[in-house]
Amino acid sequence: MEDPFAQALVAKAAGMASRVSEPKAFYNIDGDCIEVFLSADSYRAERLSDLLTIYVSRESGAIVGILMKRVKQFVKDLLAESPGFRIEIRE
Repeated sequence: MEDPFAQALVAKAAGMASRVSEPKAFYNIDGDCIEVFLSADSYRAERLSDLLTIYVSRESGAIVGILMKRVKQFVKDLLAESPGFRIEIRE
């Protein structure tokens, strides 16, 4: 990976999957954003861009959640660039 943004995100997420017990995701229709919580740890927010904020555990420094803004526009742009792309949501 050459993208510094992607490298930083992957580095912070390393080892996180083994700690996830029951992630929870919420879509806020009024704010057009998705918020995902992967842990009950207390966290601080780190804004990575206008669209993405990560929640970082105060204890371990691992990513424990995200906030993604402008979801509808993101999906619209993604489908314009990759017309066959599908999103599947499982419960």
